[in-house]
Amino acid sequence: MTPGELFLNAMRNLSTWDERPQAYQDKKLDLLFAESVYGGLTDDERAKHDQQMTTEYEYLDGIRVEKEGSDSTKLEIAAKMKAAGMDPADISDYTKLPVESVVSL
Repeated sequence: MTPGELFLNAMRNLSTWDERPQAYQDKKLDLLFAESVYGGLTDDERAKHDQQMTTEYEYLDGIRVEKEGSDSTKLEIAAKMKAAGMDPADISDYTKLPVESVVSL
């Protein structure tokens, strides 16, 4: 069964399963099965779930922003180093940026 067929079949049969069948243990289906439980939660359980998801998304967004800022800072520093005449390979070693990125600055 292709991944698409597996997903569609899981969607079609979710309401009939008490437990996740062995054939549907594919990691790509984890979110589908996790969210399918959501419909059976009480209002309090849903509120707790929503708060946990919000916290997780905020955490992941913080990591993304931090990484983007870090990459931006590295590029600024690399540009200054290149303008000062440093070798791109050395700049790459110091900043951990790919040599191609340094050369294209």
